[in-house]
Amino acid sequence: MGCFGDMETTKTQTNSLPAYLENAAQSNVTNASNVAARPFQAYTGEMTAPLTQNQQDAFGLIKSIAGTTNPYLSDIENLYKTFSSTTGVTPASILGGDKTVGNTTIQDYMSPYIMAALQPQLDDLARTGTAQRKSLDASATMDGAFGDARSGVALANQFRDEAKTRAGVVGQGYQSAFDRAASLRQSDIATDTDAQKTNLNLALQRAISGGKALSDLDASTVDRGLKTATALAEAGKTEQQTNQAADTAKMQEFLRGQGWDQQQISWLTSVLAGTPHGSTSTVQEPNNSGWGILGSLIGTGANLFKLSDRRLKTDISVIGETYDHLPIYRFKYVGSDEWQIGLMAQDVEEVTPAAVVEVNGVKAIDMRLATQAAADMGVDL
Repeated sequence: MGCFGDMETTKTQTNSLPAYLENAAQSNVTNASNVAARPFQAYTGEMTAPLTQNQQDAFGLIKSIAGTTNPYLSDIENLYKTFSSTTGVTPASILGGDKTVGNTTIQDYMSPYIMAALQPQLDDLARTGTAQRKSLDASATMDGAFGDARSGVALANQFRDEAKTRAGVVGQGYQSAFDRAASLRQSDIATDTDAQKTNLNLALQRAISGGKALSDLDASTVDRGLKTATALAEAGKTEQQTNQAADTAKMQEFLRGQGWDQQQISWLTSVLAGTPHGSTSTVQEPNNSGWGILGSLIGTGANLFKLSDRRLKTDISVIGETYDHLPIYRFKYVGSDEWQIGLMAQDVEEVTPAAVVEVNGVKAIDMRLATQAAADMGVDL
């Protein structure tokens, strides 16, 4: 006993097919043969939208920016070179006039003090000595000793004391003059050093500020270029998406056109399959519905090649299988509300490749070859 049950009855049935239906069936076979004979027609339209001009411009702009360096580097370098060669300033000395630290010595600082402070002391000492000597001469004259030895000794002592005092005044004066001159010169040196530092700091700040301004200018230029490239890329992306949608729509329309003939043939086949055939046949009926399913699969010569591509079908469900375990499906053709029962070309192709043909990218099956193994197994049983 097979999956379709045992045969129980035999009956003979005679049906007549109107001439117009017989002609339509023959025409359908001819059309199917013509479709099968047509060579494969590849889609030659554009399937992938290329980069738009805006996208190409964006990539070119980014590439040009990446290949450049800061155009202001030489200017920045010159700014720091200018700083390194900054000339010093020459602040005026405390001495006034054209005197500076560079063209004076310690003596220049001592001379004014000596002239202003020491000389008056020496002049006063000389006047005092002259007065003392006159007083000694007057005393010697009154004593009657003018010009004698005692008078000479007294004058010698006075000259000695005056010289000693002068030496002390001069020594102290020069020491004070040197100390004051050293202090004044040190003040001038400190002033000169501070002026040099201030001048160098100002030059350095000018170089740093100028270099930063030029670097910021380059960064601003690069940023503006990148923002422009981003805007171009976004605009190009929108354009490319629009173009891709148009390409996809064209390809889908092409595919729909390629399958139109097959759909027409399939629909007409479905119509003819429901019309009684003008023939006499002997049917062995089992006690279940499996034989009816197998009979509809085997078909007649007018339906030998059947479009059975899974992609043309919808509402698919498995309702059984053949003796050689090929699934049997219930389905509808896309665009049709009529239920059909049959095999899937993809399933048949896996076990009997010779039973499957492809017409313009759509698979059809030779029902005789596709079901021969199942039929043989049924006969054996």
